[in-house]
Amino acid sequence: MICQKCHTPNIEEAIRCASCGIALKIITVRSVKPEPSFFIRWLKAFIGNILRPKGLKLWVIIGCTLIFLVPALIGTFFAFIAKPYLLEQHTASSSSKNTASVPHDLNLIEQSRHDLTAIKSEIAGYYAIHHRYPRSLSELKNKPWQNDQISMNGKGYLITDIQGSQPMTMIFVPFLNQHKQLVWDCYLSGFDSSLADTGCVEMSQIQDIPIKGVSIYKN
Repeated sequence: MICQKCHTPNIEEAIRCASCGIALKIITVRSVKPEPSFFIRWLKAFIGNILRPKGLKLWVIIGCTLIFLVPALIGTFFAFIAKPYLLEQHTASSSSKNTASVPHDLNLIEQSRHDLTAIKSEIAGYYAIHHRYPRSLSELKNKPWQNDQISMNGKGYLITDIQGSQPMTMIFVPFLNQHKQLVWDCYLSGFDSSLADTGCVEMSQIQDIPIKGVSIYKN
């Protein structure tokens, strides 16, 4: 017999427990239920703590935090993984677009070069007559160019804006070399020189143009 109070084994004929003296009930060894395992007892205690007011409040706070935090972490993770791919796709798309617009841009650049070259010839003819260089395009009698965007600044630079796939600027810079001869350099901004050869020096701003020779107004 197993004592129902202290669980002490007794002989089957015993009426009272030999350990605690309580009257024994007829409970055989086989009918005694084993004690629950540590995990079962821990799980019951854990669930009991959750269902308590303080425990429930804590888990509500944790749950709300996870609801907002987990999606943000997942989104950041996928953005970190997808960023190189998206950047590569954007670069490929931009490169393809730029390549497709190159012929059109080159045609506009060549037309602007043709107009500026015509002005160069007019300036050379003006110097042959007046022995000085004009300070504005209005001093030239002939205007064989059709581009209204062409202008001349105070240094004698011929400047024209080109409206291609993106804004471009072409500048013809005059200077006198060591033999007092008029020389022109071509500069171009807004076009990637790695895509095609324009015959002009690539620049970012007009301030980047180096000073060469002597100014045409200081001879």
